[in-house]
Amino acid sequence: MQKPLPFFLITDTHYFENSLGASGEAYEKRSFTDQKCIAETGAIIDAAFDILLGDKETELVLIPGDLVFNGEKESHRGFIKKLEKLKSGGKRIYVTTAGHDFCDDPHAFEGDHQIPVEGTTRAELLELYKDFGYGDNLVFDPRTYSYVAKLADGVRLLALNCDGDLKDFHGFDEELMQWIKTQIDDAKAAGDVFFAMVHYPLLPGSPAMNMPADAVMTNWKETSTRLADFGLQLIFTGHMHMQTINAKTTENGNTIYDVCTGSLVGCPASIRKVILRDEKTVEITSTRIEDFDWDKKGMTGTEYFAWRFDRMINDIIDSMAFDPQRFLRKISSDNNKAKHPGLISFAGRRIQKLTVGKIGRLLWIKPDPSIKRILVKDLGVEIVRNMFEGDEPYVEGTPVHTFVLKVLKRLKPVVKILEKKLGKKNPLFSDIPAFVSSLIGHGEQADNNAILHLK
Repeated sequence: MQKPLPFFLITDTHYFENSLGASGEAYEKRSFTDQKCIAETGAIIDAAFDILLGDKETELVLIPGDLVFNGEKESHRGFIKKLEKLKSGGKRIYVTTAGHDFCDDPHAFEGDHQIPVEGTTRAELLELYKDFGYGDNLVFDPRTYSYVAKLADGVRLLALNCDGDLKDFHGFDEELMQWIKTQIDDAKAAGDVFFAMVHYPLLPGSPAMNMPADAVMTNWKETSTRLADFGLQLIFTGHMHMQTINAKTTENGNTIYDVCTGSLVGCPASIRKVILRDEKTVEITSTRIEDFDWDKKGMTGTEYFAWRFDRMINDIIDSMAFDPQRFLRKISSDNNKAKHPGLISFAGRRIQKLTVGKIGRLLWIKPDPSIKRILVKDLGVEIVRNMFEGDEPYVEGTPVHTFVLKVLKRLKPVVKILEKKLGKKNPLFSDIPAFVSSLIGHGEQADNNAILHLK
């Protein structure tokens, strides 16, 4: 590696070609419960690409998957036109594809129903994106669509695909693991710096993300250990639309960092700029899209994305109060009907007006005056959003952290019962205060701006 190498990392662009149909009752129903914007994707991507083009010193752009909304052929054509604009502006672009990029029966929106549109097969992606990594590489694996690209003298990118069995397995099978090891060994033999990108996170974005099956790569524990012991120290991921930086050190003393980036078209709408300062130093800075050409109801870009995100979470909370059956469908794959819908609705309605101060009075806890009037509902929504935006602020010593831990301490008998019952199924719940603390405050590795020191 002869000199510092900068590059941009964006992901989960989910471009949707609005000419297919992006309005009406069916669209609004879909949009209301989605973190990412859909009709707005073209305007957001244009604004983001203008930012990239404005940086004349950074030539490389990496995009690890979910390029379009849901495999629409016309969306791919429209997104590629935008990539070609970047390319004509002097950028070199490397992509991988993922599950949202191929689909046999995608739909657009018209009136109160969805309409079928032309889809894209997985095999067609190789031709569509031949100018953006698939046709310009050192090594290509035709079985998985993984490849190795030379980014600069002495620097290699392992662009890995984790589509797996195209169903439930999203990860690397043994054959691909051996292919990856070969590429790492070849890079080492050449004396090259190397890192990887893949769509699914290799490490959970937060302790809570250990639980959803689709939040992290299949067999992530074994895979992350083996990759670290192979010598891979840095991997860039997406999929979860979260801003996180996580690390794992194996028993052999090898550390791997997973830098997950939030969706470009939903809160937090992040662009990462990464600079490989030298073989061991990685500087990461993150920016957000502050404006784009859309009716944002007088809000900035950041405010608009947060409003969209909060609306999605509030819809879940509101359904608890006003539609218990829908609430259960949203939070669980269990389709059984609620046994006590009236009780769920009663609890949901009480939550609508419950403040931090009221909880304090009920439990004989005195919260800090700065948070007394905050609705518990609003605080809960903010805590969830903070997890996706990264750098969760409610660390030890802040009023919120102090109050939440006091509540758990006051409810200690109930907490102990839950720890005993739930901890058997999931070790995360064996210490509920520690688990909750990890969700609301991030006091260790920064998620947005960081300097990583590799070994």
